[in-house]
Amino acid sequence: MPCRILTPEEAAAESLKNARLMRLTQFVEENYMHKIRLADFAAAEGCSVSYLSHFIRNTMNQTFQDYVNSVRFRHACKLIAEGKLSMISISMEAGFSDYRYFSRAFQEAYGMT
Repeated sequence: MPCRILTPEEAAAESLKNARLMRLTQFVEENYMHKIRLADFAAAEGCSVSYLSHFIRNTMNQTFQDYVNSVRFRHACKLIAEGKLSMISISMEAGFSDYRYFSRAFQEAYGMT
């Protein structure tokens, strides 16, 4: 595997990038069940929404909303596997305010209802 040694400046920039990414994932994990907006995280980070939108797309290869939905779907799948709640309750527990949207998005993501 090819590799190269990072300069101290590159290493510092990479460290800052990784720290921001960790804060982002923690923010989403702690708030996915509520209405969550990129603007809220941008305010906490002191960055513009546009900058963070590009940052997320470049580092995670997906949009902020796609990432939030993936976290919500993962939680929904755990609840479905437990088999204790109705699908409407699961969608609400996972942070989706509209069951129809949840159902349609889940089918697009997983190919099943």
